[in-house]
Amino acid sequence: MQHLRITSPARLSDEVVAVFTDDSAISHQAVLRGASLEPVGDIVMADVAREATNELIDHVDALGIPEHGTVHIAPVTT
Repeated sequence: MQHLRITSPARLSDEVVAVFTDDSAISHQAVLRGASLEPVGDIVMADVAREATNELIDHVDALGIPEHGTVHIAPVTT
C-alpha cells in the first residue's frame, strides 16, 4: 500500500478527486480544502494499492499537477 499526498491548485482538485473516485485500489481518501500554503491550494490524500500507483500517478500527471503542485508518495507502514 502506498500513501499519496497531492497538493493541487483549487481549480484542479475536483479533477484529482475524480481520478480516485470509485477506484477499488483506493482507500482512506481525504480532501483538505485550502490547506496548502505553498503552493496555494488543496491537499488530496489517499492510500493506494501498490500495483495501481503508477497508473493513478499517470492520470494525475496528465492533469498538470507536477507543473502546478506536488505529488508525494510514501509507503504505508503498519
